[in-house]
Amino acid sequence: MSHYMFRAQVINKKSQSAVASAAYRSGQHLYSERDGLTKNYARDGEVESFILSPEHAPVWAEDRKKLWNEVEKVEKQANAQLAREIVFALPKEISNQEQRQLTENFCKENFSNEGMVADINIHRDKEHNPHAHVMLTVRPFNEDGTWGAKRIRNDKQKESEHTTDWHKKETLNKWRENLAERINEKYHDLGINEKVSHESYRKQGLDKEPNIRLSRSDYQWEKRTKEIAKQHGKEYEPVTYYGKLNQELQSINKELESLQEQENAISLEEKSKEKGQQTSSLTDTEKAAMKTIAKRAKSYVDYSIALNIMSDLEKGSWKKKIDQTKVQIESQKNVISKAKKVYDKQPSKVHYYGFNKERFPQEMRQRIQEIKDLQSRHQKDQYAYRNMYETSKVALDAQERLTEQEFQSLYDTNQIFTTIEKYQALQYYKEHGELLAEKDIKTHASNNHMLKREKPIHEQVNQISQSILILDRGIKKEERKKAQYVYNRDHEGTFQASKKIEQYRLQKQQFENEINEPKRALQLELTKRYGDQVQTIDRPDVLVRLHHQSDRQTSSLENDLQSLEQEWSEKEKSSGSTNAKAYSQNLLEGIQQSLMEIEHDNQRMPQRDSTKKREKKRYRGQVLEHEQ
Repeated sequence: MSHYMFRAQVINKKSQSAVASAAYRSGQHLYSERDGLTKNYARDGEVESFILSPEHAPVWAEDRKKLWNEVEKVEKQANAQLAREIVFALPKEISNQEQRQLTENFCKENFSNEGMVADINIHRDKEHNPHAHVMLTVRPFNEDGTWGAKRIRNDKQKESEHTTDWHKKETLNKWRENLAERINEKYHDLGINEKVSHESYRKQGLDKEPNIRLSRSDYQWEKRTKEIAKQHGKEYEPVTYYGKLNQELQSINKELESLQEQENAISLEEKSKEKGQQTSSLTDTEKAAMKTIAKRAKSYVDYSIALNIMSDLEKGSWKKKIDQTKVQIESQKNVISKAKKVYDKQPSKVHYYGFNKERFPQEMRQRIQEIKDLQSRHQKDQYAYRNMYETSKVALDAQERLTEQEFQSLYDTNQIFTTIEKYQALQYYKEHGELLAEKDIKTHASNNHMLKREKPIHEQVNQISQSILILDRGIKKEERKKAQYVYNRDHEGTFQASKKIEQYRLQKQQFENEINEPKRALQLELTKRYGDQVQTIDRPDVLVRLHHQSDRQTSSLENDLQSLEQEWSEKEKSSGSTNAKAYSQNLLEGIQQSLMEIEHDNQRMPQRDSTKKREKKRYRGQVLEHEQ
């Protein structure tokens, strides 16, 4: 057997389809009920496919199309785990029948007998690389054949826990070990003098560096480069980063074997230095950054992955969580600061901020300690975030440089392209094995979006203005609750309501600052239709409604505002829910305010005397008639 290979990955609903994955691995046409499309991926060579299911699974579990469509139905969450895939190499020294028997026995023992459905596909399209793809269900079946629960709530710990151990690292390691044992048993039974191990070279005590597995696109590119080199009678040189790194690792292994034969004693420090001299153009810092980003992305890293990781860090949930915690800290500081000022002047009024006059010092110390605890967690989170951000920046810069180098190896051009355009040109070459014409690079890149497109300006303004409106309502709601808490002398409720009011006000202030730039851009856009007078309108929600009027043929800004006033007056009268009515009233007030501003602006504008103009025309007419 050339090597031992066993790897696992999770198929996630957010970015993948279980039906499409099964169709690709089996080479079959499978209809997906999720998107209404038939998944069809042609494969080279015959695929040996079969399904193993547990005893209590329903009959349809052995129907590939039905199985994975049912999986996609039962997993409701957008980011749900649909399946776990195990891929492992099969011994090329044994027959196809022995490979099938080995795979079936291994999957029965470790998967179907443990409650999973195993969808197995053995690929032999490459003679030197027979391997099996096994897609496993991640949700167990109940004894009656219905879907069971992935997690159940533990009342003692007040947390949910997994109903199986299939997700655990220990289980994965047990599978890896069991596969190695079964392969070695097969070798022994057939009298083959070979042995494999699931352990790393280091654990086996071997002085070797493992190769890095190439991605499919990198493998195809390296394969194409080898063919071109062979056609031109040239020596093959790797072109991808990981291809180059594997070549250097192979060179290192040869040198290590040579040194071992000569029984030269080389210290670990000297060996490290020697490897450092033979590494690729990446620095140690960049390699460490790549490794960290690969773990975060759960895949190999290229320019696209690094760019999306950076974008997610700048605008994603981690950054929002940090900002949210910062607002919480500031809001609690504001409340206790106000309470302290009130206590210094009128101690009897401190209950308006959730403090008891008699226990004010103790309660103040308790609230300050809460802030300190929150600040400590916030600082740790900030530190981790900054480290990840800097690491991502290092990885992105390195990938930009590698992309530039790879692009230069294919194109000799003076035309200026962005890194994204160069990356897309490289991807085209990897997928199609031919160069994309220079004149088509920009168009191709624009049609293959690597990052989510930003929302149009009017949608950005609308979203932020909606957030401001929601926060306004939240402030009013908390003020009503606070008044009730104060009346009932509920100090804890009063303090929490006061804190939320401060938090909402701070968030509202942030949104009001954030909306200024897109609001000005929207005003500028509407200037093309209405002229400079639209600059007098300050309400973002009114500007958005005017943008929606752009498909109507109207004579002026004032006419469009009057049309909006009539439209939203009728909506306000017919609004059923309280929220809808409140929104209509708020927008109507903004429209009416804008009309008053337009009217006031018209009054300030100097008016031309149209009477003099008519008289002048009349006079000219009389003169002309007189001359005749």
